[in-house]
Amino acid sequence: MKAENLDIERLQDYFKQIKKSVLKKFPNAKTEMNSQKEFYVVDGSGYRILEDTLMYPAQKNSFDAWHIVNEAIKISQIIEKNNQRFSDDKICKISERG
Repeated sequence: MKAENLDIERLQDYFKQIKKSVLKKFPNAKTEMNSQKEFYVVDGSGYRILEDTLMYPAQKNSFDAWHIVNEAIKISQIIEKNNQRFSDDKICKISERG
Protein backbone atom coordinates (compact mmCIF):
# COMPACT_ATOMS: atom_id res chain seq x y z
CA MET A 1 0.00 0.00 0.00
CA LYS A 2 1.33 3.44 -0.90
CA ALA A 3 2.04 5.97 1.81
CA GLU A 4 -0.34 8.52 0.28
CA ASN A 5 -3.19 5.98 0.34
CA LEU A 6 -2.47 5.32 4.00
CA ASP A 7 -2.66 9.04 4.76
CA ILE A 8 -5.97 9.31 2.93
CA GLU A 9 -7.35 6.37 4.88
CA ARG A 10 -6.23 7.93 8.16
CA LEU A 11 -7.88 11.22 7.22
CA GLN A 12 -11.08 9.41 6.24
CA ASP A 13 -11.10 7.56 9.57
CA TYR A 14 -10.43 10.76 11.48
CA PHE A 15 -13.20 12.54 9.56
CA LYS A 16 -15.64 9.76 10.46
CA GLN A 17 -14.66 10.08 14.13
CA ILE A 18 -15.11 13.84 14.33
CA LYS A 19 -18.37 13.73 12.37
CA LYS A 20 -19.71 11.03 14.71
CA SER A 21 -18.69 13.15 17.71
CA VAL A 22 -20.44 16.26 16.37
CA LEU A 23 -23.54 14.26 15.44
CA LYS A 24 -23.83 13.11 19.08
CA LYS A 25 -24.26 16.75 20.12
CA PHE A 26 -26.17 17.87 17.00
CA PRO A 27 -27.94 14.77 15.59
CA ASN A 28 -29.17 16.38 12.36
CA ALA A 29 -26.04 18.40 11.57
CA LYS A 30 -24.96 18.67 7.97
CA THR A 31 -22.50 20.57 5.79
CA GLU A 32 -23.58 23.55 3.71
CA MET A 33 -21.71 25.87 1.37
CA ASN A 34 -22.07 29.63 0.98
CA SER A 35 -21.83 31.70 -2.22
CA GLN A 36 -18.04 32.05 -1.78
CA LYS A 37 -17.76 28.24 -1.86
CA GLU A 38 -16.83 28.07 1.81
CA PHE A 39 -18.16 25.31 4.05
CA TYR A 40 -19.85 25.37 7.44
CA VAL A 41 -21.86 22.98 9.58
CA VAL A 42 -25.52 23.66 10.40
CA ASP A 43 -27.74 22.07 13.02
CA GLY A 44 -31.02 20.34 12.15
CA SER A 45 -32.86 23.67 11.98
CA GLY A 46 -30.54 25.19 9.39
CA TYR A 47 -28.67 27.48 11.81
CA ARG A 48 -24.89 27.60 11.71
CA ILE A 49 -23.40 25.88 14.74
CA LEU A 50 -20.49 28.33 14.80
CA GLU A 51 -21.23 31.84 13.65
CA ASP A 52 -18.78 34.29 12.10
CA THR A 53 -19.47 36.57 15.07
CA LEU A 54 -17.79 33.97 17.30
CA MET A 55 -14.64 34.28 15.19
CA TYR A 56 -15.27 30.97 13.42
CA PRO A 57 -15.46 31.82 9.73
CA ALA A 58 -16.61 29.39 7.08
CA GLN A 59 -13.87 26.96 6.03
CA LYS A 60 -12.25 26.17 2.69
CA ASN A 61 -13.32 22.51 2.80
CA SER A 62 -15.82 20.25 4.50
CA PHE A 63 -13.19 18.46 6.59
CA ASP A 64 -12.06 21.73 8.21
CA ALA A 65 -15.66 22.79 8.86
CA TRP A 66 -16.40 19.59 10.82
CA HIS A 67 -13.01 19.70 12.54
CA ILE A 68 -13.48 23.25 13.86
CA VAL A 69 -16.97 22.40 15.18
CA ASN A 70 -15.59 19.31 16.92
CA GLU A 71 -12.82 21.35 18.57
CA ALA A 72 -15.30 24.03 19.67
CA ILE A 73 -17.48 21.35 21.29
CA LYS A 74 -14.44 20.03 23.19
CA ILE A 75 -13.55 23.53 24.40
CA SER A 76 -17.14 24.14 25.47
CA GLN A 77 -17.15 20.90 27.48
CA ILE A 78 -13.90 21.86 29.25
CA ILE A 79 -15.27 25.29 30.16
CA GLU A 80 -18.52 23.76 31.42
CA LYS A 81 -16.67 21.25 33.62
CA ASN A 82 -14.42 23.95 35.05
CA ASN A 83 -17.39 26.18 35.80
CA GLN A 84 -18.96 23.35 37.77
CA ARG A 85 -15.76 22.67 39.70
CA PHE A 86 -15.09 26.30 40.50
CA SER A 87 -18.60 27.63 41.00
CA ASP A 88 -19.20 30.70 43.16
CA ASP A 89 -20.98 28.58 45.77
CA LYS A 90 -17.99 26.30 46.20
CA ILE A 91 -15.57 29.21 46.41
CA CYS A 92 -17.73 30.95 49.04
CA LYS A 93 -17.87 27.78 51.15
CA ILE A 94 -14.11 27.46 51.05
CA SER A 95 -13.53 31.11 51.95
CA GLU A 96 -16.00 30.88 54.87
CA ARG A 97 -13.96 28.05 56.37
CA GLY A 98 -10.74 29.98 56.28
